[in-house]
Amino acid sequence: MAGKYDDVRVRRVVAGLAENGRSTIVSDGFTETRLVTDAFVLNQIWQVPNCPPNVDDENTLGSEAVIPPPPNGFTHVLATFPPDSSWAYGSGGYEASMAAAGAADGYVEDGTDPGMHQTDSVDIITIVSGECVVILEEAETVLRAGDTFIQRGTKHAWRVSGDEPCVHSTLMVGARRATAPGS
Repeated sequence: MAGKYDDVRVRRVVAGLAENGRSTIVSDGFTETRLVTDAFVLNQIWQVPNCPPNVDDENTLGSEAVIPPPPNGFTHVLATFPPDSSWAYGSGGYEASMAAAGAADGYVEDGTDPGMHQTDSVDIITIVSGECVVILEEAETVLRAGDTFIQRGTKHAWRVSGDEPCVHSTLMVGARRATAPGS
């Protein structure tokens, strides 16, 4: 089973301008920014530090894949989650995986749902293949291929209860939190 999720590689094809000013392909290859953990694989595709970007802004991803996007920018990532049954889902593996992805500060150890976390971002998540359950503090729902979930900085976790990995295409946009009422 491990090879079915942790071997996932993402090809990135980038358009730009040739010397004559006409559109062309300026790069074509696998993404370099990738993280493999027990809980997920991140293939980060593109990042810009500020929105709105210029059309010719270069990719600003570093060598390490991290979950939080730039505070004023965005990161596009393809994330692959293995079935819960194929790894130690409930035994602390999520905490180590979140730390490896630079999201330890957003990890919430609430004793009920492994992987519960939040980030300062608005995420547009489309299920590419497989299915998963998104768990919120007071609700949950099954997401299937083609479904899109808008995650607005709330606490959430993912479960893959079936037998196949689940692949998400996610655009993570850095966001600010409103101050609490009365603050």
